[in-house]
Amino acid sequence: MLTRRTDDPISEDEINDWIEAARVAHVMAHNRLGVMGRYYNGMLDIYPDLSAQAAAFGTHIEVLEIDELARLRNEVSGADVSACLATIEAEFDVQPDCDPEELARAAKTNLPPRRLGARSD
Repeated sequence: MLTRRTDDPISEDEINDWIEAARVAHVMAHNRLGVMGRYYNGMLDIYPDLSAQAAAFGTHIEVLEIDELARLRNEVSGADVSACLATIEAEFDVQPDCDPEELARAAKTNLPPRRLGARSD
C-alpha cells in the first residue's frame, strides 16, 4: 500500500495541482457551452474555436440564435415558470428586495437553453 508523505510541501503542491487539473478536465468534459449567435469574419478578437474546444474537452456546444431563443421562450408555460421559481427559491437565498417579476422573466428565459441541453443527452 502506498502512503502519501505530507512533509514535502513542493510535492504536495504538485500533487494538488494535478488533482485540480483532473477536476477541471472532468468538469469541461461534462459541461455544456452555450453560444448566442454566429460569428462573422471580422470578429477575430472574440472568436472562440468551438471545434478545438469540443475536441480537447468533449464539451457539448449549443449554438442558439436570438430569434430561436425568443420562439422557445414564448413556448414556456406558466406552470414551467412556477416550477423553475420554486427550484430557485429552494436552492438559493433570494433576497426580499428581489423583484419577483424580474425573477420570473429570468426563469422564463433560462428554461429554453436548459431544455436544449437536456434534449442532447
